[in-house]
Amino acid sequence: MKKFYFLTLALICAFVANADTFTAGTKFYLNPSIQWSEANARFALHVAADNTGATVAWVDMTDEDGDGVYEAEAPEGNWTIVDFCRMNPATTENNWDNKWDDTGYTVYAGNNCCVVTGWGSYAWGTSPYWEKIYMTGYNGTWSASEPFEISGENGVYTAKAVEFTNAEKTFKLSTAKGVWDNNETKVGFNDNGLNVGTVTVGTEATVTRAWGENNTIENGTYDITIDLVNKTFLATASVPTAIESVEAASAVVEYYNLQGVKVANPENGLFIKKQGNKAVKVIL
Repeated sequence: MKKFYFLTLALICAFVANADTFTAGTKFYLNPSIQWSEANARFALHVAADNTGATVAWVDMTDEDGDGVYEAEAPEGNWTIVDFCRMNPATTENNWDNKWDDTGYTVYAGNNCCVVTGWGSYAWGTSPYWEKIYMTGYNGTWSASEPFEISGENGVYTAKAVEFTNAEKTFKLSTAKGVWDNNETKVGFNDNGLNVGTVTVGTEATVTRAWGENNTIENGTYDITIDLVNKTFLATASVPTAIESVEAASAVVEYYNLQGVKVANPENGLFIKKQGNKAVKVIL
């Protein structure tokens, strides 16, 4: 394992010369996936000074505020390489023998946050949260290929005038969209879900990361706020402004069948008509 480590560092030698150097006190953040959190895994930050592998260090990562994001500060020294590691919880010493998984050696370039999706997908950036949350079922459309996207920043995601018209009054939330079955790009709910249970309009519900389940809400049009920092989901009655009403009326009209598949030329049947955030069932 040590030989592999030195070989890997040698291969990235050419990049290290252009890497940013970080020193003691630099904070790093890891948002592990549900899979990485399985079996009560603990987490550690591994850093290296350069391509020689002569100077390395390990630091335990902790989630003291319970928000699901693990933190650690770089130890004394000048460092250029970062690796987030999933460790065996039955051990306390940080070394390669006690490592279960890792993100791989990454030359530091100012990005101090890593979000893990699934077992082996890693997104580096300056925020330990996802760029978007994905939702299906909100308007009777369950298409995992074309979900409703809720954009956010620093763990807080908002969407206005989201219409829920699902006969079952259910919807699903996910943090991941990628290439899954048959090389199709779609949302994965099973291992990237956000569960809120039964939502009462105007009251915050608790968000938990778990295998995706159906959430429930009364049909209506709501403004949505998902706060992953404080683990809350809030739906409030939406009151559109005059400008929003004009924009909704001029939005592109799309049609879906009852299975959530987009239909280019709908005819002779029951379809879901989507225009902006509004969706209704129509017979054509």
